[in-house]
Amino acid sequence: MAVAMMRSLLSRTLAPTDLNRIEAVWHRDGPPMDAVDRILKVQETPAAWHSLLLPREPNDDPETDRTPPPREPRPPRGGW
Repeated sequence: MAVAMMRSLLSRTLAPTDLNRIEAVWHRDGPPMDAVDRILKVQETPAAWHSLLLPREPNDDPETDRTPPPREPRPPRGGW
């Protein structure tokens, strides 16, 4: 029901590819508990759709940035 409501209310606000992405994630993980509130907020603030309708990915959180450290340059073949 949440997917049908999301598509009905946001079909003029979001691109079909975005709606398909949200639907796929909601089918996989289930919609948010407050899906109706989030859908209504997207109608007011369309640019916030991603943060409101999709779960945070691990790399979205700056506190969990796990970028590997830069590599040391290799020494020349003959050594330094």
